[in-house]
Amino acid sequence: VNEMYITAPLGAKTLLKFGKQELQTPLAFTEKWASVNNTFDAAVAINNSIDNLTLIAAFVGQGNGPTTALALNHTGTYAGNTGGTYAVAALFKNDMLAANVWYYDLESAAKAFWIDASGKIGPATVKGIYASVNPSTVGKTTDAYALSAAGSVAGVKLFAAYSDVNDG
Repeated sequence: VNEMYITAPLGAKTLLKFGKQELQTPLAFTEKWASVNNTFDAAVAINNSIDNLTLIAAFVGQGNGPTTALALNHTGTYAGNTGGTYAVAALFKNDMLAANVWYYDLESAAKAFWIDASGKIGPATVKGIYASVNPSTVGKTTDAYALSAAGSVAGVKLFAAYSDVNDG
């Protein structure tokens, strides 16, 4: 069984999900390449009260895979974190811009941010990503970012990208 969860509506624009489920967040996500999809015991609240904006709050516990994103092991721990992971997000999307901001707190073990945005600037589609993971047990923050632009000029498709990761 990949997923087994209970959904509970809380008003017209909020949904609560409790149980074993697939997650699609940037740093805690379901990998589908294995024989069994990676799933998590989680409690997730999703709110759509504001047009074009989705707010998410989650507690992510145990996962079924040998490893999961953010180096969580099958017990939901990371470098001494035994209580699971908390995540909050704001996801914005309209016709011009899509932007997602995620914050993860692995209790005393690590904190992480993920920010991505994409939009059209003239004939180009521009995308950017920034991620930062600060494991408190190591003391070095790892920051990464990537930028890309794609478009077509006189029937010629163009694409450019740049990325960088510090040595944290």
